[in-house]
Parts: sequence; structure tokens; C-alpha cells
Amino acid sequence: MTLAFPSHPLFTVHCWRTHRTRVFPHTRDASYWNPLTENDTPDQYATTIEGFFRATLRCRAGHPSGYTIPLTEVQAAEADRLSQSLRLSPSDKPEGEIAKEILETLHQFSVSLLAPQPEADDLSAWSCPVRCYLAARAIREDGNFITPNDLSPKLARFKYFCNNCALVQADRMKDSTPNGMIG
Repeated sequence: MTLAFPSHPLFTVHCWRTHRTRVFPHTRDASYWNPLTENDTPDQYATTIEGFFRATLRCRAGHPSGYTIPLTEVQAAEADRLSQSLRLSPSDKPEGEIAKEILETLHQFSVSLLAPQPEADDLSAWSCPVRCYLAARAIREDGNFITPNDLSPKLARFKYFCNNCALVQADRMKDSTPNGMIG
């Protein structure tokens, strides 16, 4: 794989895939993962995922609405760890250590949401935290659901989040796997 970087490091990385002797350019309209460009798009993506995490943690703490987002035992434990790390103050630990702990617990919570949970007995649409969150977010003030055109960008942001989380997890695991992740 050859990477061609544009003049500014925050612009999209253009990837080229090599198959035998032919080279295929990686285009924006392909279904592959692309880094976000430097505009308001990263904020929109982060806001979507932050809303999901916030709602999940609030439901875990017992939201006044009574709405719940189902979590397995592993997911609930990771949610509790994340809540605890978000409550740390500089009197508990130095700020740099707090930031590292928050990032680590956020990642572990993310992985727990994406990885199959062996203890999950009820594997239905309503046992999926993301689906339950999206169902609540899809209701408009008038009681109807948002249109597919409004839902599609949210789904795309979740897909991007899943890809990013998987890439970070693969990078973390590469040294623990003999011969690397691909082997």
C-alpha cells in the first residue's frame, strides 16, 4: 500500500491499493474508511457520538424519563468505569493522568459496545444500545419519526465511529498477536 499525502497533513489521506500489478485509486465515493477533513465535519461526528455516550451514561444512572438503554454486565461495568473517570478532579490525580484515564475508559466502553458479548442472552433489536438510542433520537417533537434523509447521516457517523474504534483496538492489539494482526 502506498500513501500519497497532500500538502496539508489534516486533509484526507489518499490511499492506493495495489493488486498484483494494477493500481486502483481510493476514491471518496468508495465504501472504504476516509479520515475526516479539517472543517466542521469532525465536530458533527463528535457531537453525534458524544450524545450517544451521554444518553447511555444518563440512562445507566437512572434518567428521570425512565427510558433505559440496555447494557450487558460487561458494558455496564465499563460504563461505570467511564462515569468514575469523568468525575475525577485534579486533586485526585494530575490532569495528564486524568485525560489518559478518561481516554482509556472511553475506548474500553466503546469496545464493549461494539464487541459481541458472550453473556448476552436476549439478542434482539431492543438489546442493542445503539438501536435503542437511535429509536429515541428518531422521534420528533410532534411524535412522528424523522425522515430517512435525517437518519442516514446519523447512521453514517456511527459507522465511522465503529471503524475508528476498530482501528484503534487493532493497533492496540497488534503487539499481542504473534506475527501481527494479519499474521
